[in-house]
Amino acid sequence: MGSGDTLHTDRLENSVDDFRESQSKELKELGHIALNTSLLSDLLEQAYPVIKDRVEIGFADLTSEVKSVRGTLQAILVALVVIAIILLMK
Repeated sequence: MGSGDTLHTDRLENSVDDFRESQSKELKELGHIALNTSLLSDLLEQAYPVIKDRVEIGFADLTSEVKSVRGTLQAILVALVVIAIILLMK
C-alpha cells in the first residue's frame, strides 16, 4: 500500500469515528428527550385531576356569577318597565 492509500484509510477511519461519536451524542440526546417526555407525562397524569377539579369549580363560579348578573339585569329591566308604565299613565 502506498502513502495515498494509508492517508485515505486514515481519513475513512476518522470519518467513521466522527460518525460514531455523532450517533452516540444523538442517542444520548434522544434518551434525555425520552426521559423528559416520560417525566412530563407522569406529571400530567398526576396533575390532571387537580386541574380538572379547579376548572369545574371555576366553571361553577362563573355560572353562578352569570346567573347573578342575569338576575340583576332582569330586576333592572322590570324596574324600567314599571317606570315606563307609570310615565305613560300620567
